[in-house]
Amino acid sequence: MAVALSILLPLILLPFLDNIIVLIGASEVVEYAKPYATIVIVGSFAILFNGILSSQLRAEGDIKRATIALVATGVVNLILDPIFIYTLGLGVEGATKQQFYLHV
Repeated sequence: MAVALSILLPLILLPFLDNIIVLIGASEVVEYAKPYATIVIVGSFAILFNGILSSQLRAEGDIKRATIALVATGVVNLILDPIFIYTLGLGVEGATKQQFYLHV
């Protein structure tokens, strides 16, 4: 199901992305929201598989390892976001790409 969703979501959402952004109330920041949303939508497979694998560990009773993985990803994200956004000058897109690579 994750494979099917990761293929279908971009095909359905990307053509209507401008309209979706305006509908959720971000009309003033479309130029920032669109690149961010595009990367998140195209990389949705990483987010879906991360959730599935974490849930699988929890279902097997290995809650500690699943939690450690989620916390470690969050901490690394907190550290790397400012580096990608400000130091490397990649802006919001750089932070989004960095998050995508962390999930893969």
